[in-house]
Order: sequence, then structure tokens, then C-alpha cells
Amino acid sequence: MGLIMLNILWLIGAYLLGSIPFSYLIGLYKGINLLEVGSKSSGATNVYRTLGLKYAVLAFLLDMFKGFVAMWMCYLINGYDSAWVVAAGLSAVIGHTFTPFLQFKGGKGVATGVGLMLFMKPEVAIIGFVLEMIIIAITRYVSVASIVSALAILIMSWLPFFAIIPSYRLLIFFAVAYVVYKHIPNIKRLAEGKENKI
Repeated sequence: MGLIMLNILWLIGAYLLGSIPFSYLIGLYKGINLLEVGSKSSGATNVYRTLGLKYAVLAFLLDMFKGFVAMWMCYLINGYDSAWVVAAGLSAVIGHTFTPFLQFKGGKGVATGVGLMLFMKPEVAIIGFVLEMIIIAITRYVSVASIVSALAILIMSWLPFFAIIPSYRLLIFFAVAYVVYKHIPNIKRLAEGKENKI
């Protein structure tokens, strides 16, 4: 099998991996359809609201795992600095947010995006995650924390100190833009004072 065909197959695999709705499956395991309770979202935040912290952490880690593995597997095929690795990361995020298993609905891509960042530059992922937790603790708004930490990661990715390669900077830019785009309804609710706190 040629290298190009192998990569194309893995892009499909990365999309399907990203599509696994772990939060939704955890809800079903506990006898709850997340699409019918809370915010009616299949993300980790709704898991927290309906099932508690333990299951929310599990959902977040599993979704993060999807992003990391998508890039890591492609790295094993191509090496570190490869457009295919970037494409695999994007495929996983798209799969997470548009999963065919839930009629092409899904989460907002934050946890999966953290997984991508964990592969590309672990220290930036950790800083972004800690920042998000601090903002959640202060504001109780997950949406605000997700947007601010994503933008902070974008800024850090362009700092020479972290030495992130150009192709990965491009992926971070598109991933952050995508996460912010998926939060537009939350931004509107924040402006109207209707956004839910945790």
C-alpha cells in the first residue's frame, strides 16, 4: 500500500476516532440520554451537570485521547513535521463536533483540541488547561474559560519561546477559530445574560 493511500485511510480513521461520542456513551451507561437533559449537549460539561465531576473528567480525558492519538498515529507514519499529521488532527476535531453517530451533532472540540495541543507542545496544553480551570473557578462559565484559554494558546503558539513549528501553528489557528465559532451561541447567551453557569 502506498504512503499516500495509507495517509488517506488514516484521515478517515482519525475522523471516525474523533466521532466516538464518549460523553454520550457514558450517559447511556448511566441510563441518561445527554441529548435530552441539561444543555442537551453531548459534551463533557453536560456530563458534569448531569452525572458529576468523576464522569465529566472521564469524558474529557477520553475526548482528549482522541485528538492526541489521531496525530500520534499519523506521526508514526510520516514523522513529526508533516501536513498529514496536521490534517489528522483537524479530522479528529471535525469528527468530534460532527459525529455521524449522533446525526452529525457533537461537542465543541475543546477537549479534543487539548489532545492535539498535548501532542504538539505539552507545556502549552498544560498552561492552557490550568488557565481554563482557574477561569471556571472564578466565573463558573465553561464557555468563557474555553474561549479565553483557546485564545491564550493561540498567542502562546506564536511566541518564540515555545518554538512551535509553522505547520502546527497553522493547525492551532484553525482549531482555535473553530472552537470560537462553535461557541457563538454561548457568546450570544452571555451577551443576553442567559448563559448557564456550572
